[in-house]
Amino acid sequence: MTNSQEVPPKPWYSLSRKRVVLWLTLSVCSVGGAVFYLEFWYHHPVGSGPAGPEVDAAQYCSARFLRQVIDGIYLLLLRFQAH
Repeated sequence: MTNSQEVPPKPWYSLSRKRVVLWLTLSVCSVGGAVFYLEFWYHHPVGSGPAGPEVDAAQYCSARFLRQVIDGIYLLLLRFQAH
């Protein structure tokens, strides 16, 4: 071979047709999978109107219990005040 007929060296990023097809296939599947996941696991149907039958508000006009409600934070404060 003469110098004019030498084959140039392959660049480090040589892309074969098989590799390009593989990357395009993986990319399309990844994007499609992400869209599918978001559409069917994150987007929930949103309706309109009430979620159930109408309830009479008169039941909620008075207190149900007259005792004091004690929760965990209130008990914690009472414990520290006792010391």
